[in-house]
Amino acid sequence: YGVAGSQDLHEKQQPAESHGAFEVRDDLLHSTHKFLQVIDQTLLQLEGEFKFHIPDLDLEGEVETLMSNPGMVDKLEQCVMNWHTQITIVIEEQKTKQPQVYKRVVAKAKAQDGKQVLEQWKASYFEVRALIEKSDRDSRWEFNRKKLFEKTDYMASVCQDLYNILQTLDEFYIIFGPELKAVTGDPKRIDDVLHRVNCLAEPIEELTFDPFDIRKMSSWKMTIQKFKTDVQAIEREAINFIDHSFKTLRSSSAAFDLLLKFKHIRSRDAINNQLMKKFNDILAQYCKEMDLLNDIFMKLKDNPPLNKNHPPVAGAIVWERYLQDRIRYPIKRFKEARELMHSEEGKVVESKYVEVVLRMRGYEEELYNHWKAETTQTLPLLMKRSVLIIVNSAGTVYEDSIQPNTDVRYSVNFAPELQEIISETKFLDHLGMLLPDEVQNVALQEDKFLRYKIELKKLVNHYHSLMDNLNDAEFSLMADQVQELRRVLSFGCKRLNWNCLGIPQFIQRGNQATSKFESLVNQIQKNEQDIDDKLKSIESANLFKFPMADKAGHLPGIKEFCDFIGSERAKVVNLLVNKYVAISPLLTKIESLIMGTSTGKAKRMAQFYAYWEHKILDSLTKMVLQNIQAFNNALIGTTPLFQIDTILALPEIALLPKNSEVYKLIRQCVADCVESTKVCCRLHNSRQVTFI
Repeated sequence: YGVAGSQDLHEKQQPAESHGAFEVRDDLLHSTHKFLQVIDQTLLQLEGEFKFHIPDLDLEGEVETLMSNPGMVDKLEQCVMNWHTQITIVIEEQKTKQPQVYKRVVAKAKAQDGKQVLEQWKASYFEVRALIEKSDRDSRWEFNRKKLFEKTDYMASVCQDLYNILQTLDEFYIIFGPELKAVTGDPKRIDDVLHRVNCLAEPIEELTFDPFDIRKMSSWKMTIQKFKTDVQAIEREAINFIDHSFKTLRSSSAAFDLLLKFKHIRSRDAINNQLMKKFNDILAQYCKEMDLLNDIFMKLKDNPPLNKNHPPVAGAIVWERYLQDRIRYPIKRFKEARELMHSEEGKVVESKYVEVVLRMRGYEEELYNHWKAETTQTLPLLMKRSVLIIVNSAGTVYEDSIQPNTDVRYSVNFAPELQEIISETKFLDHLGMLLPDEVQNVALQEDKFLRYKIELKKLVNHYHSLMDNLNDAEFSLMADQVQELRRVLSFGCKRLNWNCLGIPQFIQRGNQATSKFESLVNQIQKNEQDIDDKLKSIESANLFKFPMADKAGHLPGIKEFCDFIGSERAKVVNLLVNKYVAISPLLTKIESLIMGTSTGKAKRMAQFYAYWEHKILDSLTKMVLQNIQAFNNALIGTTPLFQIDTILALPEIALLPKNSEVYKLIRQCVADCVESTKVCCRLHNSRQVTFI
């Protein structure tokens, strides 16, 4: 007979469309429960209810090598034993689990089948009886109906009771699903209710009698009554829970979606009716959300939070529209339920919505109109600014004419306000704002302006690099060339603004001028480097070369020692003179590069000559001081340099030559060192004027 019942005779006589709808519904429920079961299993596999401990062992190497380690083998064996124990426990636990969803679906199916069979038996009897009576073969074809149908009618009613039980459980499971958890924010209490729902079936599953035995009718009725009482208790608790939860909703929109879902899904009538009464609570929650968003708007509208790279006005409008969208989305959904918005509460909410949205739109219009008026006024002035401005190293702008020796630097004069206007225009256009033509025209040239800014920045940086690389003497020497370069660049400070079409040509002329100036600087500094190399060679010259001992180890006498030093010094000085004399042509070459003359007496070169004369003097001074210091250190050192004869003249020992003569010879040697610099005359005339 099966374990459960089916639909009653009235349902059987409904149109085919209703039966088809019920079949689709039950198939959908079955598929949904199956899908949920797959999700649960997948989550279990992903998260893992059980975890195997993997020991921290170094398993690199050959298997034979690892097996030869007793400690390693013991640890691996212990690990495998632990895994075996865990696997055994898991398998035993899985064996005890019952497939609840599948059992409910199968039970309901056996109940669409058992009741139909029982009712079909009764229907067939009456059909045959009617046919016999129509055939006039027998005036009355009748049997004891109680004996025929009492038991089967009772069994059909039991099947119907079982079907109703399973249907009730399904309705509870539909209501207390993940959507209600998300809306109410109280999953624990919903799980508690679901636990009570699961317990409803336990008395049925654990019956100690056969429910289809008509002799146990009273016991079965008591069981059914107990089930109905428990169901009513759960419904009351569910209604209280819903009443409380809908007073503290998380989201009016999510709650509304939930109600719309249950409006079209068959579930517990008492709970469903209670849910349908919660539309006003949703409207109340929406009013709270609207008040919160309005408070945020009023508090931050004068200094709104901006997204990264958003300009002030467009960023404020983006923020305001975001708040508008937060308010607009729920009410658009509410309007799908016309009866909701046509109520008194709905009309109040809609009126409040219009008030808040109009306030926000007014804020947006005020921002835009103020920006438009200000931009229309300031944009022409910003575009008329020169492309470059003159500043000093501290960044101070020069207002008056500059002097030739002034510290002049250039800066690209693309106003930050102009960049902001371009950025605002792009974002406002994206937001659908109607923008003035002159503003759009400037914004469309953003790429061109960016390219100009980069190229102008390279130009002025090149200029600054060249100026920073000049010393005072070079700057004075190249004063005319510096002024010419500044004259080219100053064109961008006076006659060229951001409306002009000649900016690329100006950049080209500026690059040519700086490249020409750089080439000249490089040539001058190369000649200066050659002079520096010669001066360093002079500084390092050795004017006190000492004689070596002969093969027998004898050192020269003091006179021979000094004569040797003087002779070697003459050779060194001769080489130094050659290097020194080579400096003059280099300076003449620099004169030729600067002025196109080779006189060696150009007045403009006077400061440059003086600069190098001081450097030559410094080099000669260093050379003399270093050599005298080295000679002094050698004299007081422990290494013998020369030898002095001694004569025994009793009662004294005499030196030959005497101390005074030795001192005189050494002093003369030092004096000769200083005198050797007289061969270097001043560079700016032919007179033999020595530096020392």
